[in-house]
Amino acid sequence: MKSNSFTILGSSSGMPNTNRACSGYCLNIKNSLSLIDCGGGVTQSFLKLGFDPLKIEQIFISHTHSDHVCELSLFIQMLYVMKRTEPLTLFLPREFVQPFENYLHAVYMIRERFPFELIVKGYGEGIVYDSSFKLTAIPNSHHAGAMETIHELNLPNRGECNSFRIDVGNKSLFYSADIGNFNDI
Repeated sequence: MKSNSFTILGSSSGMPNTNRACSGYCLNIKNSLSLIDCGGGVTQSFLKLGFDPLKIEQIFISHTHSDHVCELSLFIQMLYVMKRTEPLTLFLPREFVQPFENYLHAVYMIRERFPFELIVKGYGEGIVYDSSFKLTAIPNSHHAGAMETIHELNLPNRGECNSFRIDVGNKSLFYSADIGNFNDI
């Protein structure tokens, strides 16, 4: 494995595909792993490519469409079964923090029973993480078309969807997640 790499675990759209997983990417910086999005099939792709789940330090979720987040609880369950002891930090769009906490309880993933600390951080626009690399959230208009319905139904959603700029040393990578139009790029 290269010291610094960005591996595509899955890039399928919201329509599941028999030949590839949904959105998920592994960022390897000096043998420290971060997961970016965790859609359907990502956990299997991660394992198939030989990554060590216990080396994941943090997970970043761009937005909460299923093709970007549906295997997040499965990935965490895998770490629980593997008896992880190191803390794991999740960076979630602010609007998803409480629903995700509720979901964990609904699927019997009781954080108080984990052998590791699960740190859940809600984020908004701007620098989300700045350590061995810098990750900056850049809001995009992917959910703009749903906002009228969200307001009509009085849902708590705020339409949060982010692209990520990732800076490692003097190199940058732009991860667009899903976008509403090309102006988001």
